[in-house]
Amino acid sequence: MTSADQGTGDPTGVTLMTVHMAKGLEWPVVTLAGLEDGLFPLARSAGEPGGLEEERRLCYVGLTRAREKLYLSWARTRYRTGRLELSEPSRFLEALPAGALEERSTTPLWDRGARRGGGRGAARGGRSQRPAPAALDWEVEASQDAPRYAAGERVRHRKFGGGVVRAVSGSGRELKVTVEFDDDEIGTKQLLVAYAGLEREWESA
Repeated sequence: MTSADQGTGDPTGVTLMTVHMAKGLEWPVVTLAGLEDGLFPLARSAGEPGGLEEERRLCYVGLTRAREKLYLSWARTRYRTGRLELSEPSRFLEALPAGALEERSTTPLWDRGARRGGGRGAARGGRSQRPAPAALDWEVEASQDAPRYAAGERVRHRKFGGGVVRAVSGSGRELKVTVEFDDDEIGTKQLLVAYAGLEREWESA
């Protein structure tokens, strides 16, 4: 976003900008995306004097731009330099009080204790050495755009109504979910996600 863009957009639309550009501004709703180690904070910041603290200050700026609602997101897998890699949630998320967050996920929820429980070995120079990401217990999709669902998640179908995901199978365009619908007459159905038009209930609320 540049100065030429200000005042020309739809006030009901979405404004995209870097955290640097957001200093001094506020909005009712703010979304911070890409909260993953190596992305925010940037991987190179750990090797620069004061780099990590500068990233921490920028994160604070982003968090405090929201007046009413704040959404924080991170991806478990992301394409980097042409390869699909596993991601770890940003270390900055650990500083947030657990009671202030409502976690929503289409994959197993982030376990704060799992990261802390394993401990971090001391590296040379007194800096902590971050462990490698643990192996994931679900199939990695070939595309970041492919929707993911988890057993126990509530969804809504435009024809069958609301229901609960009981099983997930396949991947990509062949991803299927078995949904137990609230209507007993409809019962349980297996649907091909690419054509089912499912919505998560919290998205359609």
